[in-house]
Amino acid sequence: MRSNDTDIEELQRIPQHIQGPPQLPPLIKGQKLKSGPYTITVTDEMVAQRERENLELYKAWVREQRRRNMLPEEDADEYIGDFKEAAIRRSFIRKVFCLLTLQLTFTIFVISIFMFVYEAQKFMIVHWYLWIVAM
Repeated sequence: MRSNDTDIEELQRIPQHIQGPPQLPPLIKGQKLKSGPYTITVTDEMVAQRERENLELYKAWVREQRRRNMLPEEDADEYIGDFKEAAIRRSFIRKVFCLLTLQLTFTIFVISIFMFVYEAQKFMIVHWYLWIVAM
């Protein structure tokens, strides 16, 4: 009994008319639709398909609303919402610098081989055209 009272109170607090996304009109099984010169009877499969389409429209609308609510009005069209969070930005920057460090380490390793190993120096002198290819 108590849960019914709380459910009713909850429903009363929720605004009754929430402006939502534009949706396709609902279909009812057995409904007759005019399509050109033909009359089509709505099936369960058609009803389920329409519900899936409306659900996808709703999900896209919710994502857009979240993005707009997260951003200032002037940046709403240009800025992707998730990157606004500091933790995500820091994680991205950390990954980029990690990749740059790995690339620099690999480059130093390869250059040091050709600077300090006599056989590698000799190989590059004999095959001078590889310098041009490497550039």
